[in-house]
Amino acid sequence: MSRPAQSSAVRRREPPWPLQKALDPDQGLTLSLPESRSYTLRHPGLRALDLRDCPNLEALDLRASQQPELHLSVIDCPLLRCIQLPEHGHALVHLDTGPHAPRLTLSGGLIQIDACWQGGRFMAQSGSRPPWQQALIGLPWHKTIERAQATPQAAILTVLLGATQDAPQLTLGPLPGHHALVLSQVPALRELSLHGLTLTSLSVHDAPRLLALTLGADVQPAQVQLSACPRLHSLAGAAPVGTLQMHTGCGGPSGLTVAWPMQHLVLADSRATQLHLAHLAEVQLLRCGQLDSVELPPGSQLHCEGHVPPRLSGKVSVRVDESTLSACLRQLQSGAPQAWTQLQILLPLASSPRLAPGALGTLARAAAQQVPADEVWHTRLALYARNQVTAGRQATATPPNPPDMEQGRSAWRWKLLPDLAADGWRADVMVVLHLINAGLPDASQLTPHMARDLWEQPEAAASLLPWLGRRAQLMQPACLDLLLAHLAHALHMARQYHGATGNAHPQAALAVLDTLRTLEDPLARRSELASLARSVLLTWGELRPLLEDLAASLPHHPVETRLDLVQLQTEPEPRGRAREMPYFRQALQMLLLTGQLIPEPEQPPFHRRRRP
Repeated sequence: MSRPAQSSAVRRREPPWPLQKALDPDQGLTLSLPESRSYTLRHPGLRALDLRDCPNLEALDLRASQQPELHLSVIDCPLLRCIQLPEHGHALVHLDTGPHAPRLTLSGGLIQIDACWQGGRFMAQSGSRPPWQQALIGLPWHKTIERAQATPQAAILTVLLGATQDAPQLTLGPLPGHHALVLSQVPALRELSLHGLTLTSLSVHDAPRLLALTLGADVQPAQVQLSACPRLHSLAGAAPVGTLQMHTGCGGPSGLTVAWPMQHLVLADSRATQLHLAHLAEVQLLRCGQLDSVELPPGSQLHCEGHVPPRLSGKVSVRVDESTLSACLRQLQSGAPQAWTQLQILLPLASSPRLAPGALGTLARAAAQQVPADEVWHTRLALYARNQVTAGRQATATPPNPPDMEQGRSAWRWKLLPDLAADGWRADVMVVLHLINAGLPDASQLTPHMARDLWEQPEAAASLLPWLGRRAQLMQPACLDLLLAHLAHALHMARQYHGATGNAHPQAALAVLDTLRTLEDPLARRSELASLARSVLLTWGELRPLLEDLAASLPHHPVETRLDLVQLQTEPEPRGRAREMPYFRQALQMLLLTGQLIPEPEQPPFHRRRRP
């Protein structure tokens, strides 16, 4: 029996939606819907969806997902106008709309969206704020008002694109809801005015002709981001702003005036030549190489990276960083005429305990570039004065007082971070030694003060003494003078006050003696240094290494070594060495008579007496 023929209506029946595909092991799914106009996904465990090549799709419903976070990627869906996300989720959405700018509405919990097309791109994040409950992307302003009026209490992301906002003057407001407003790709916009809006944030990107931005007093965004607005010169209005960030060449050559009350301003890579702030703020200038003058209210704080404007108006606190100093040093090494002038301004500003070691290192390298010695000395004095006065706060742009400038002539007590102090002390010694070798009298007069303060700073002594005892340093007369003055002061303090010391002085004395034996020309000052080093070992160090050094030096420098043997015999007995001194004096006598080192006697074992 033949089967009955089915009707044409039954044969053409289609399911109301395409069949549901299974999720992959990562709870993700890749879909392509070439025929569907709307689609509802019914997977509660959906965590990621890659939707692409859907030329007819207009609506997408993902509310069935119960995951706390949903990743959605939409590629080549030109007619998509509505996406419904889980209401209590946190969605991250990526849009790639090909030749046309996106134009759609998203509802549900959204924390991040980024979109790209052939004419541009944008990205927005809710950050620490709650997720947006609605996103209006690329709609005309009247459509935006209609959608916002339907949910007046919702947190809304509103993105206006150049395809829909091409007027030279644009006034936005009033608008219900709490909005994060983004304007992107608006090449014709010249003036923008906002009023009657409750803004959580404002972003304007790629507005090459924008000249002025005005905020009404009722518009109080916590954050404003501006980028690629090269002609912008006026930010007017009385609306308080939390943080203003201006990147990618914001600010015209004629200058930039900011009238908004704000807490923080970040200006990066700007071509503006002038900056004027009407209200107190903390300002960061990042790589603004053409900025010549800055006018800030008194009490403002200024942080500069890459360039410091030469003209600063107002009593402001100024900070620089190591990258700025390094950039100026490279310019100086390449022969730039204004680099040293810029460094003379910047180096005293880097006076904090964290930055001062790097500033001293930069000054030491700059001093080797044949700059005037008196200018290097004056810059060092200014840096030292600021380091002493502003160690606990930011340096101000005003020069130090003349009495403060004199501190660096008679004291050597840098306030440096412990982990960076060794580099700072060593760099300053190099600066002073360079200036002494250049014949600067003021630097020579600092040597006894450095020797005195080095004794009172054990950390500095432990760091510097081994370095000063190296061959390269001992070949310099100025370094010999510093070591002689310090060891003489250390011995005087120890004998007068019975002062104790750590291992720095004995170890340094041994290093000095080892280095002096390698030098073939025993100058009188080096012989004096050797005598002082042996006295240091007698006072603090072990006696056996001292005797071995004397025995090794006797064949090469017999006269100087015998004089030291006689002097050591007349030295007063160091405190706490009563048991060692008889053998030591006998060994000195045998060295003086025979040149041979007698063996050290064995010490009898020590027995603790028992109590009765």
